[in-house]
Amino acid sequence: MKKPIIGIVGRENNSKAEDKPIFSVDDNYRRAVIKSGGIPLLILPTQDFEFPHYNLDQDRELTSDEKDELTRILKMCDGIIMPGGCKIYYYDKFIAEYAIENDVPILGICLGMQTLGAIDSEERVVERIPGEEEKHRDLEKFSHKVKISKDSYLYNIVGSEKFLVNSRHRCYVTKTNKFDIVGYSDDGIVEAIERKDKKFAIGVQWHPEMIFDDSVEARKIFEEFINSC
Repeated sequence: MKKPIIGIVGRENNSKAEDKPIFSVDDNYRRAVIKSGGIPLLILPTQDFEFPHYNLDQDRELTSDEKDELTRILKMCDGIIMPGGCKIYYYDKFIAEYAIENDVPILGICLGMQTLGAIDSEERVVERIPGEEEKHRDLEKFSHKVKISKDSYLYNIVGSEKFLVNSRHRCYVTKTNKFDIVGYSDDGIVEAIERKDKKFAIGVQWHPEMIFDDSVEARKIFEEFINSC
């Protein structure tokens, strides 16, 4: 059986040499896909547009031609990973909406989960974590536990109700519409969402790609995602 092609959405980073944006992917995503049996493919924006260093006030919607061109890329993918990052651009939302509308398996990680939440509602549902946000943004391999609903697809995947995860975020999804909230941290922050009416549409707030070699649950998530593709 042929390995599935997994599109990984490129994230903007600034080049220190020229102060120009660079679109790249953290190598942990690439290796997690390969180890789980997939073929990684970097998805880049099709806009002839210099992304404004995370300034969303200068972001612009895609034209019909740019949407058509990006769709051609997305049709090459058997599954899509929306990785972590700093800002949600119009092209992020377009990719997430394409995956949901066409039932293409999608795994949203950190900002990727927040993107899934953002397209799920017309309201603003991504907010800053109140109070001690540094608890959810540290450099430890494992930061806190998450509790997963036993009636969820995610629970069926990992086989655990509570397990340790890492944490690298300042924002979180406050509520959902069609997505089910299926995971929380001990302090009540939403940590996992899913759509039961799709092949695979799961968002997690932690970074399973970073703990792939140390977490059974992280490996199970990637392996199930690849299998669904």
